[in-house]
Amino acid sequence: SNIKIYWDDNTEASIDAPVNMFFAIPDANNLHQSFFTGYKDGKLYHKLPMPFLKKVKIEIESEDEFPITFQYKLKKQSVTAGYYLSTFYNEELPTLNKEQPYLWLDTKGEGHYVGTFLMTEGKNYVKNQLPIWLEGDEVFVCDREMRIHGTGTEDYFNCGWYGVPGRLYNPESYPLHGFPQYEMNEIDKAGTAAAYRWHFLEPIPFTKDIHVTVEHGINNGVEVNYKSIAFYYLKRI
Repeated sequence: SNIKIYWDDNTEASIDAPVNMFFAIPDANNLHQSFFTGYKDGKLYHKLPMPFLKKVKIEIESEDEFPITFQYKLKKQSVTAGYYLSTFYNEELPTLNKEQPYLWLDTKGEGHYVGTFLMTEGKNYVKNQLPIWLEGDEVFVCDREMRIHGTGTEDYFNCGWYGVPGRLYNPESYPLHGFPQYEMNEIDKAGTAAAYRWHFLEPIPFTKDIHVTVEHGINNGVEVNYKSIAFYYLKRI
């Protein structure tokens, strides 16, 4: 299933992504709750602010028929005209280029980056069956200037020293970050890991463009399946 959202008179969908990615949910077996998205009381929820001036159109596309109950809340308040919640969905199954990092977001305009949800699946290459691909660094280039060069994917999601008993050793979910899926299989030496982070306290602004990537393993040295969605606000005329 796919969700599309059009704000005001824009003919291009600002949000266009698989439904589970929009709600930052790996699958039906890995449900969780964060401050902005998740699953609670039998319902998916998404609480990132979604400002619009006049109207909004929401479409759900699916090859299968199923019932939908949709709830929403409207709150009248002063907003900066033209800034809309947007998403960028990407997937590489598997990662395509051993010399290039995986793309989280590439867009032009003015706005700020507010969140990431990443799903990964791959083979393990070190003892204790650690998902070694999570060693890849994230890089934020805003307005043609590198603003952030991280120290590892697991660090970006605030879960450093993963795979250690007493730390990130099983799925964990917190209000602004977490790994709702973390499964390492000793038999086939494969693993899956899904993580989210909300930049609630530290949104990343840009005025002309933004380009965000993450390595798949150190120096892109691991071939792995990646799916991701970036959440950001973008000014549209």
